Amino acid sequence: MFGAGKAIREFASSLLDFVSPGDRCELNGTEAFENNRMLVRRGTHPLPDSETVQNSEKLIEHALGSSENDHVIFLISGGASSMFAVPHETATLAEKREVTGTLMSRGANISELNCVRRHISGIKGGRFASMVYPRKVCTFMISDVPTGIPEDIGSGPTLPDRTTCSDALAVLRKYRTTVRLGRKVRSRLEDRRLETLKPEDRRISRSSAFTIAANRDAVMRLCSFCREQGLTAFVSRYTLSGGAEQAAKLLIAEGRRRLHGKGVIAAGGEITTKASAGARGGRCQHFALICSGMLHRDEIVVAFGTDGKDGNSDFAGAVGFSGLRGCREGPNDFEGEKCHRTMGTGLLTGKTGTNVSDIYLYCRL
Repeated sequence: MFGAGKAIREFASSLLDFVSPGDRCELNGTEAFENNRMLVRRGTHPLPDSETVQNSEKLIEHALGSSENDHVIFLISGGASSMFAVPHETATLAEKREVTGTLMSRGANISELNCVRRHISGIKGGRFASMVYPRKVCTFMISDVPTGIPEDIGSGPTLPDRTTCSDALAVLRKYRTTVRLGRKVRSRLEDRRLETLKPEDRRISRSSAFTIAANRDAVMRLCSFCREQGLTAFVSRYTLSGGAEQAAKLLIAEGRRRLHGKGVIAAGGEITTKASAGARGGRCQHFALICSGMLHRDEIVVAFGTDGKDGNSDFAGAVGFSGLRGCREGPNDFEGEKCHRTMGTGLLTGKTGTNVSDIYLYCRL
């Protein structure tokens, strides 16, 4: 058993009860840990560092040291794209960090970001599965991708990829990041020599995958909990994505339309933001600030990351209400943490041990 991600230690612990007592798993997670059945090496997020690459190479070496008759279980949770990382031989770690960081800062969504990641990686887009072929690979995933596209979860190290080098180049050009890659990588993308594994590739034929938890599961459970407390609660008809302002208008308008008294509308998703250099905050805190300029006195919005960490902030998310309108610098400068700390509206949970993207609540009081 192998795997990577923010929730990987808890994920693996829950599955070890169902496998042979002698089996041991090797993982990349947020913190190093070891016992008689589990070895967790450190991986960084949202960008990989040299230690992450070294630890990923050790994991691969161990996998290749197994018998070809062995069955490989691979676990993926949110953060795996960064925490299980080996650049393609034509790219350097510095190039990968530069292009990934730039795409994030310019507002690329997760599908666009992971399309590029797959094509400049030595292990994503099914390449890890091809390395361990002909072993059978079974992948279990906790999805942090609101779209539910399997290859976007952890950038799909064991899954076939439906995107192409042309798609990756289109994303790079859209966000003006092509020059961030070296000439060798660009030329190989252009002549399609960095193509990922496709569904018909025999090296992926012995690989299967199952999503066991996703964003919508969390949203539906939260609505059920609200109803158990006697509240009116609905699951939103939308998965929020794109810019914060448009997403905020969508959620607030739906809440006002569907709720005729006190109640809650719960939506999942992952909006995109363009962070200012050196600012501290996250997309959920930013969303709360944007909403605050649109809300009435009897409305609040709550937005939080299910992993307990929003962006580069200590907060998991924040509460937004009409009284936050005086905090003008937050939305403009992406200084969400500063504003929410001042106003006492930041949500501090600590790490939750899972990651199924973000949840956004519209509440009428």
